[in-house]
Amino acid sequence: MSDLLASIIEDAQKQADLILDQARKDAQAIKDAALVEKAKDLELQASKLESRKAYMAARFESQKQVVGRKAGLKRSALFNQAVMKEADEMLARLPEDPGYADMLADWICEGAIELDKSLCSVNFSAKDHVDRSVLDKAEDLIKRRSGKTIKLQIGITDLEQSGVIISVPGSNVSYNNLISSRLRRMERKVSEILEESSWIRQ
Repeated sequence: MSDLLASIIEDAQKQADLILDQARKDAQAIKDAALVEKAKDLELQASKLESRKAYMAARFESQKQVVGRKAGLKRSALFNQAVMKEADEMLARLPEDPGYADMLADWICEGAIELDKSLCSVNFSAKDHVDRSVLDKAEDLIKRRSGKTIKLQIGITDLEQSGVIISVPGSNVSYNNLISSRLRRMERKVSEILEESSWIRQ
């Protein structure tokens, strides 16, 4: 009887050991599966964080560039204003300069060469005192610079602004060399120089 009981107990112990061993294996498999799933989840979270980090870095760089461009534009505008203010003041004083007549002759020459006609009229303000001697000087400059002979005659003398407008008689073709127009052309040139300047973009 005791041998039978011992045998039953032994079989039961073996069965229990097998069940326990299988349970341990199942538990380890579940644990391993859970770890794999956790690892996948952590990898996904890391990927999301990396994407967020890249997005934030790109956004920061974009904002930095915008701020840099705004600062550059502000520097450009301030510098442009300062240059043009000084140029405006300088040009406003030109009619008082002893060399103004020579300057007018040069401006007349520039316009006449640009128009490239045999006869041009020179229109000016009465306060600019353009006379035959200024026209003769301009004709001489035209000849020396272009090799062409262009005759100049006095045209309208009641312009309100200082400087000259060279025109082709009997047509609407003209070249504006009023001081205000030269200032606008100068402003465009200053703006072009500033746009190309590296310190504005820094």
